[in-house]
Amino acid sequence: VKLASSYKPSLRTSDVGAGTWAWGNKLIWDYSEDDDAKLQKAFDILVDGGVSFFDTGDSYGTGKLEGRAEQLLGDFASNYRPSPSPFAPSPDNLVIATKLAVYPW
Repeated sequence: VKLASSYKPSLRTSDVGAGTWAWGNKLIWDYSEDDDAKLQKAFDILVDGGVSFFDTGDSYGTGKLEGRAEQLLGDFASNYRPSPSPFAPSPDNLVIATKLAVYPW
């Protein structure tokens, strides 16, 4: 995966990022906490392949799981151990973007 430069020369991200909208979304994606191990594996595969940019949001997840995507992403990034892949970024070089929604509408 090719790295892109940002406004800050020391911050480089992959050209391809991964969104986490479905993580924790029971309503649309039928998420279950039993899926967490699969999501960790997907995260590891992405990072091992060179993806260093992840997008999340405080409302990703539904109902009592609201914010679950942010929690999972934080856990996965903390638990990630680089593979010997030449593409895998250092865990220190992962970039996580988030946003928030102001309620009520």
